[in-house]
Amino acid sequence: MSIGRLWELVIEQETNISLSHGNLPDEPLALSLDGGVDTHDFRPWHFEEIQDVMKAKAVARESNARIERRAVLAELAAYDQEIGI
Repeated sequence: MSIGRLWELVIEQETNISLSHGNLPDEPLALSLDGGVDTHDFRPWHFEEIQDVMKAKAVARESNARIERRAVLAELAAYDQEIGI
């Protein structure tokens, strides 16, 4: 796969793969990845490895969003009960 196609996929997926010399924090819920060799045992990333990491992050992000939505709904329900709705 060419670099151009990789960036097309990145744009389609709304993800961020950057080369930041190991300075990009690995936030599990952020759809970003430092794609440099210095963060990967000094070997290049294979596209399938990047896909796997990004899919796992997307699943974790969606799961977290569901948990947050449930918490907000629970707070709203408690408030509705409190004011008698």
